[in-house]
Amino acid sequence: MQPTEFFSYADTFVYLFRLAIGITEFSVSTYRSAPVPGWAVAFFCIYVVLGFLLLIQLLIAMMNATHQRVEKDREAVW
Repeated sequence: MQPTEFFSYADTFVYLFRLAIGITEFSVSTYRSAPVPGWAVAFFCIYVVLGFLLLIQLLIAMMNATHQRVEKDREAVW
């Protein structure tokens, strides 16, 4: 029986979500058994890059909020 992780867009996104939260492990054989292995690798790369960019944006937002809070408190202390 062949894996069905990449037979449809919905299956692909479910597999990538499960991979992100740690339910599934990365397996090269999964990508090789996909109907179009190139698309499977492309989806995975896009998913990783978008996840990285989202996490960087969240980090920048948290740092900005902390900076603004410290800036406001600094004026009150001095």
